Amino acid sequence: MTVREGSLEAPTRHPLDWRNPEFFDEVAQNRELARVFDICHGCRRCV
Repeated sequence: MTVREGSLEAPTRHPLDWRNPEFFDEVAQNRELARVFDICHGCRRCV
């Protein structure tokens, strides 16, 4: 099995749980942004 990056297939889209009260919680949103930043800042594969 070969590992490949990118393709011509449509990306998988995950639904947003916008009915969850945490979706609009600013503290939870900032916590998630910090989590994603920590991951992306260390990876930088898409830059």
